[in-house]
Amino acid sequence: PVEPAPQVEPAVVLHRRHELVGDPDRVAPAVVSDRRTLTYRELADASAAVATTLRRHGVGPGDLVPVVMARGWEQVVAVLGVLRAGAAYCPVDVALPAERIGHLLDECGARTALVQSHRPADLAGRDVRAVQVDRLPPAGEPVAPTGTADDLAYVIYTSGSTGRPKGVAVAHRAAVNTVLDVNERFGLRPDDRVFGISSLSFDLSVWDVFGSLAAGAAIVLPAAGRQPDPLGWADTAARHRATVWNSVPALAQMLVEVAATRPPADRPPIRAFLLSGDWVPTPLPDRLRQTWPGTRVTALGGATEAAIWSNSYEIGAVDPAWRSIPYGRPLPNQTMRVLDGRFRLRPPWAVGGIYIGGTGLADGYWRDPERTAERFVTDPATGERLYRTGDLGRYWPDGTIEFLGREDRQVKVQGFRVEPGEIEAVARTHPLVRDCAVTTQQVPGGQRRLVAIVVPEAGAAPDRAALAGYLRERLPAYLVPARIHLLDRLPLSGNGKVDLDRALATAEAATRDDWSATPDGAGRATPLEERICRAWAELLEVPAVRPDDDFFALGGNSLLALRLVQRLRADLGTEVPFGQIFDAPTVRGLAARLAVGDGTVRSAVPLADGTGRPLFLCHPVGGSVARYADLARAWAGPVYGFQSPALAGHDPTDRPSLADLAATYRAELRRLAPDGPYLLAGWSMGGVLAHEVAAQLHDEGEVALVVLVDSDIRTLRLPADDRERHREFLTDLAGGRLPEPVAAALA
Repeated sequence: PVEPAPQVEPAVVLHRRHELVGDPDRVAPAVVSDRRTLTYRELADASAAVATTLRRHGVGPGDLVPVVMARGWEQVVAVLGVLRAGAAYCPVDVALPAERIGHLLDECGARTALVQSHRPADLAGRDVRAVQVDRLPPAGEPVAPTGTADDLAYVIYTSGSTGRPKGVAVAHRAAVNTVLDVNERFGLRPDDRVFGISSLSFDLSVWDVFGSLAAGAAIVLPAAGRQPDPLGWADTAARHRATVWNSVPALAQMLVEVAATRPPADRPPIRAFLLSGDWVPTPLPDRLRQTWPGTRVTALGGATEAAIWSNSYEIGAVDPAWRSIPYGRPLPNQTMRVLDGRFRLRPPWAVGGIYIGGTGLADGYWRDPERTAERFVTDPATGERLYRTGDLGRYWPDGTIEFLGREDRQVKVQGFRVEPGEIEAVARTHPLVRDCAVTTQQVPGGQRRLVAIVVPEAGAAPDRAALAGYLRERLPAYLVPARIHLLDRLPLSGNGKVDLDRALATAEAATRDDWSATPDGAGRATPLEERICRAWAELLEVPAVRPDDDFFALGGNSLLALRLVQRLRADLGTEVPFGQIFDAPTVRGLAARLAVGDGTVRSAVPLADGTGRPLFLCHPVGGSVARYADLARAWAGPVYGFQSPALAGHDPTDRPSLADLAATYRAELRRLAPDGPYLLAGWSMGGVLAHEVAAQLHDEGEVALVVLVDSDIRTLRLPADDRERHREFLTDLAGGRLPEPVAAALA
């Protein structure tokens, strides 16, 4: 047991840490992204505007404010503003299914939510005021921070075994204790740049944001996207000179896969890797040090219920006999003990349960006293409050703790905590599903994938893709199984419980038999498709791959997609853009691209599946179609979005005219749907593009219906000169009306 160090100074809370690093008027960068960089002064002003607005709407101590956003600088402004108002924040990913967002808003009891104007959240049917953080005017006067170290700072929701997520409520004192120790441990300085890759809904982001600000450093935010983008991460980290990388091991693996192929001058100058949230593969530390000589690699661990991290292990030489990297020792002001069922310390090498105590403990689960009492227990001998993690571990003779796994069914998938029971509960609500069991399966690279084994109702034959779609509409993406098998019944063990190992083995055998029974010709492949099938089968470690199989449905992930790109480059002697694996995820689709030498990622991005007439959406000014995600989910039929050619891998210096751009999209549209009539739509400049595409289709004798969303009819022509083009661009970004000073400057 570690003797508690002096407590954190009560007056110092998260939202004041960044104000202690020097002059509040300093112009050093605080938040860095490709879209916008905020200095410390600008961050203070913007967060003051949020705090002022929240207070005006009656938000204060004891309130929980949802931050319903995609990754971006607005998130940092929002959480800082919430804390300065004396309230607590709750991150909600705007890309979540609408049903999930609604449930979280109800759980928060929210009256006000913070959103982004360019990624409007689905708040329909709820009495919740939406405040667009990026549209707020300056506060005009300073906002005096309120609150104490014992006030609630944030609530982060994790997967729950009962079928509904549970919110972990953490006070300022607990979070500050971890933040200050880790900053000191790694010597975080004002010239550091922390790469903020973690979602705001993942507690690693708490240190990314507040650790950076507390040290006067900057947080670097990569662009938001629907899919992982290791190539983009590596480029952004290098461009903005990131020095500290904090992520789950899987993301660090993806980074090194990319960076190791580049010359040292093109790599980000990372001096420290913080790895946590999942098993650290034993080969990874040495590979990181080979790519970044002299870099420091540290494993951290703990639980969301104990303020980010509770233990650390500085990774030096890795013993080849280790099955995993050790957990290490507790952080200051925290305890981590291996105990038996009567709360007695276990001797070295004896297995026990891991319990966390000390300053870092959460207050409990938000509005859930029953589950709080179940997991937060009291040591009867000492009276100490402890969190029962459900992890198993053991002491080495020197006091180092080794993590051995879970005592329940909870698993970690790409760093996310997953309760299989939550997925099973949602699957059983499908009208064609009688029962469901979810387990995990090892995939190459040391990661795991979720597998669902579904028992249909008598006489029913549900489609696997439809089941996956049903789950995607109700669960976060990380909870949707990579593979779904159908079985007549779930096998039971001798004590009457579901035998998951036997169920998975039976399902895998049935899948192999199904493949073997494919009629002649149904799985026939071209020579190129056969070569790709073999590469996939070896990489994914599956017995066979058919031409119409989907890479990700077979258990592929971003790391394996990177390795597939390298494998195809070696086998076929051709370049395959990383994004093309997502764009053409079947063997047949990828082979078709390669057969015609199509090495680009197409501009038409599939946003939603379905049957019937497709909807084609044209991008607004920024070139991305990500903001159409909510519309695509709500649309009954298939939806495609036309993204900017620069985002699709074309030469960014090539600047086509409006007519040329529309011609590119028209050709893509005719490829996807040879016959009309067509339905096109677009927001802002996207409406202008949609109109031009429709006009070109009309010239070809086709019929097209066009929907313009907030598109000025006067912009249905090219601007006369650069000054007018500049004015219209800024007007679009400003939401249709320029601020007076800007309008005067352009006059």
